[in-house]
Order: sequence, then structure tokens, then C-alpha cells
Amino acid sequence: MFSFIKYNSLIVLFILFASLVNAQQTIVSGKIVEAITGTPIPFANVIFTGTTEGTIADFDGNFIAKTTLRVDSLEIRYVGYLTVRKSIKYNKAQVINFQMAEDILTLREVIITPRENPAWVIMRNIIKNKKINDKRQLDAYEYESYTRTELAIDKISKKLSNIK
Repeated sequence: MFSFIKYNSLIVLFILFASLVNAQQTIVSGKIVEAITGTPIPFANVIFTGTTEGTIADFDGNFIAKTTLRVDSLEIRYVGYLTVRKSIKYNKAQVINFQMAEDILTLREVIITPRENPAWVIMRNIIKNKKINDKRQLDAYEYESYTRTELAIDKISKKLSNIK
């Protein structure tokens, strides 16, 4: 009888502990859009700052990110856009929408100077050594040849197709 009560009390404690752990979950949902046009940004990375936990936005820019870690901010990353970070409340379900601005970089000018095509150097050497490499000047030479033949048949009679 005593072990039964002890066993039941352990189960009750385990269930309470599991519900407490599950209750401490931060859930953030929202939508990620481009700041100027308002168009959704699909497949942006949604990361809880300082952790490796996060998610990826769907095709329409919507996301739902969950974590049990103690976090205070959420950041959105996408190639070609500036990273956006917003504060969040720990242990709450909340909706936060993000607007991302383009990352505009000023590139320095690139100057391309024309040079001689490297193939021309090779061609000049071939022409210069043409008499030396002439096969008629050699005592003997040999080569290997490979021939490939493909045959396609559209209409095969049953008699021909049954032949192994």
C-alpha cells in the first residue's frame, strides 16, 4: 500500500513538472515583408538571438517560432536585406511583424583592360611547328579510333521483339 502511494505521488510530480516545463514556452508568430513595397519575403531565417533555435518563414513570409530557452529578442536574416532585431517577451505568445530594408552597397568601379587572348599564343606555336609535327615527315605513327553507332527502332513486330 505504501509503495502504491509513493508510486502515484511520483507520477503526479512528474506530470506537474512536465506541465511547468511546457508552460514556459516563448511563441512568436508574424509576417516578414519588404519595407518599401510591402511584398512578403519568403524563406527568411527567423532566429532567437544568441541561440541556434529558430525557423524559416513560409512562401508568404509567415512564421511561427517557439523556444523554451530564456530569450529576449528575435532577429530576421535574409540575403540582400539588413538584419532586423526586435525585443520579445519571455514566456508569452505574441505576434510581431517585421519590415526589412534592402542592403544597398556602393561598389567601386571595376576597370577591365583588354589583353591578348591566350588561345592566340597557342595557335601561333602550332603554326610555327606545323612542319615539324607533319605526319608525312615521320617514319611511323599510330592512332586509336572510336566509333559509336546508335540505332533507334520505333515499330518492332511481336516476332522480332520475342527474339532474345
